[in-house]
Amino acid sequence: MTTNQPDPPRDEPDSLSSLLRETFDLVDEVVAGITDEEIDDRLRIMLRSAGYTDVDAPDAEQPLSVPAQPKDQHADPRGVSAGSGSITELTLDEVAALATKAHAGQLEMYGGPYDGHLRTVAKAMRPFGRHMEMAGWLHDILEMTDWTADKLRRAGVPGPVVSIVERVTPMPDSDYLDSIRRIAQDPEARLVKIADNADSIYPERTAVHQDADKLLAEFEQARPILWSAASREDVIDIVSRVNPPLLRHLPAA
Repeated sequence: MTTNQPDPPRDEPDSLSSLLRETFDLVDEVVAGITDEEIDDRLRIMLRSAGYTDVDAPDAEQPLSVPAQPKDQHADPRGVSAGSGSITELTLDEVAALATKAHAGQLEMYGGPYDGHLRTVAKAMRPFGRHMEMAGWLHDILEMTDWTADKLRRAGVPGPVVSIVERVTPMPDSDYLDSIRRIAQDPEARLVKIADNADSIYPERTAVHQDADKLLAEFEQARPILWSAASREDVIDIVSRVNPPLLRHLPAA
C-alpha cells in the first residue's frame, strides 16, 4: 500500500562508516585495557561527532536524536585522519575536561585542587594560540597520570598539542635540571614551562608537598635557565599573568 508519509531520515554513508570505524578502534582500545570511564567519554565524543544531539541527556532512556541535516565531513575543521579510522579533534573545553578528570584527586604544591594549577598555566598560554592553551591544560598529564601520548591522540587531542606536551615532560629518571635545559631549547615547551614554574613559587604561601623544600629549590634553579632562553617580552607576558611578584627577579634590560 502506498502512503504519502515521508521516508525516515537516513544517516549519510560517510558519517555512518566513520562512526563504525571509530567503534572498531574503540574495541581495540578495550582489549588494550582502557577504563570504563574512558570508554564512556570516547563514545559520547564519537556520537557527538556523528551529529547525535542527546548524548548527555540526564534521562538514560531518552533516545538519541539524529541531526536534521547530514554533517558535512569535509567542511568540519575538527575532522582529522588517524590510522584506519577518523578521529574527531577535541575542542578546548573538552581538553580542559579531560585534563581535569585525569588529575582528579591530586593537589598542587600548596594544597589546592590540581585543576587550579592547570587552569592558570593554560590561561597564561592563551595569547600564544589555542594549541598552546590546550598544552597548558595537559602539560603534566604524561608525568602524573596513566595517560600516554598515544592515548591522547586516540582520544582526539590534536597531534601538535600532544607533541608539545611530550616535549615539556621530563624524561623518566633524568636529572631535573638536564630536563629543564632540554625544555629551554624548545620554543613552545619553554613557554609552557615558564608558566608552570611561575605558578609553583609563592614564598608567602606554605607548600604542603612532602618534598616541598627540595622541589622549591629546584624550581628556583630552573627559573633563570628558562627565562634566559626566552624573549624578555614573553617572560613578562607570561609571568605577569601567573605570578607578577616574581618579575622582581627579572634582570634589568
